[in-house]
Amino acid sequence: MGGGLQSAILQLQGTAGPLQGVGPNRNIVLFTDGLQNVNPVVQQTGQGLMIADQTGPVDAGIPTQLTQPISTYGVRIHTIGIGPGVVQPSQAILETIATGTGGVSRFDTDASALQQFFVMTLMDALNTSSPQLLAYRRGTLAGEETVEAFPVNAGIRKVVLELNWPRGASLELRVEKDGVDVTKDGRVIAGPFYRIFAIDLPASSVQAGSEWRLKIRGRPGVAYQAAAIVDDHRRAARARFARRDYRVGDALEVVLDLRDGAQAMREATVTATVLRPKDSVANLLAAYPARAEPPVRHEPAASAGQRASAQLLQDERLWSRILPAATTVRLQDDGKGTYRATLPAATVPGIYTRSSCGSLRATAWATTSAPTRAPPSPSASATAPRPGKSVISRMGATWCRSSSRSAPIRP
Repeated sequence: MGGGLQSAILQLQGTAGPLQGVGPNRNIVLFTDGLQNVNPVVQQTGQGLMIADQTGPVDAGIPTQLTQPISTYGVRIHTIGIGPGVVQPSQAILETIATGTGGVSRFDTDASALQQFFVMTLMDALNTSSPQLLAYRRGTLAGEETVEAFPVNAGIRKVVLELNWPRGASLELRVEKDGVDVTKDGRVIAGPFYRIFAIDLPASSVQAGSEWRLKIRGRPGVAYQAAAIVDDHRRAARARFARRDYRVGDALEVVLDLRDGAQAMREATVTATVLRPKDSVANLLAAYPARAEPPVRHEPAASAGQRASAQLLQDERLWSRILPAATTVRLQDDGKGTYRATLPAATVPGIYTRSSCGSLRATAWATTSAPTRAPPSPSASATAPRPGKSVISRMGATWCRSSSRSAPIRP
C-alpha cells in the first residue's frame, strides 16, 4: 500500500512529477484491502503520516523517497477499503490518510459496493468544481420494467444518468422528462454492462427543472445500479461533525451548511441519522475464541490481529453485533443557514456515520462520519466497526455520499 501511494504522489508532486501540467486540484484514489504486509507501509509518527519501512512486513525492495508527511504534498487522497482486511487497525490508517489530506474514506466488507464507491469518489475528487452526485440507487427488476425518478432543480447545465448491471445480463433504458421521451435529445453511450445518458441543458425544448425518469427494461430478477449526476454551479451543502477530536462519552454535534451561491438557504427541514457501532471490534476479538485452523486463507505475513479479524467476519452469529444501529435526530436552523443537532454521547469506540435527509429548495449533498476510539487493549488488536452509507435528500430528490473522517477519541 505504501509503495503504490508513494508512486502516485511522486507522479503528481510539484513541477518535478511527470504529471506536473495538471491543475491544482490533484487527487489520488487508494484502493486496498487494508492489509499492510509489505514494506514500505503508511504509519503514524510524531511528524504525521509517513511512508517508511517497518519491522515485520516483507521487504518489497522499494526505496522510501518521500521524506515528509504525506499531507504536505498538496494531493488529496481518497481511500476505498474492501474486504475483511478493513475491519482491523489498518482501517484507522485509511481514515486518517483521507482526513489528513482533505479526501474521503469509504470501506465495506461487501465487494458489490465497489461500483457505488468509485462513482462517489469521482464526485469527491471533482467537488472543487460543479458536478454533483444527485443519487445512487440499487434495485432489482420485479417485472419487465421499473422506473427511477430524479427531481432536478432549474438552472442545471447538464444531467447524466448511468445504469449498470451484472455481466451476462442485459438491460435497456429510456429517459423521460415531464412524461415526454427525451432519450433522442441526449447522447447514449452503450457498453456490455452499462448505459450512460448525457444531455447538455437547455437542449431544444428540454429544460432542467422538474422530474427526470429513468425507465429500465429487461428480464425480471436482474439487479441494477443507477446514478444521477448534475452540473450545478450554484447550490452546495457541507456536513460535518463540529469537532474532529472526540472522546468516548462526548456528545456528538452534527452541522450542515446550506448555500445557494453566497446566500444561506433557510427554513429547510433536515434530519440526521447516525449509524452507531453496537460493540467495538476490539471487545469482540477479545472474547472470540481463537481457531487452530482458520477457515479462510490469509494474506502472506498477515499479523495475528489481521488473521483474527478475518476469522471474526466469517462467523454469521456475530454479524448482528458488528452492524451499526441507527439514531435519528432533527437538525435546527441557527438563523444563518447552518443546521445543528446534538446527539447522545458516544459510548462505544468506532466509526459513527451520519446521513441526512430533508426538504429543501435546491440541489446539494453532503454527509460526514467520525470514528471514536478507545486506548489500545492488551487483549485485542483491532478497533474498527463497519460504517454505514450516507444519504441526503431534498425536495424528493436524493443525494448520496459516504465519507469517513478520523477523529481520535481518548479517555
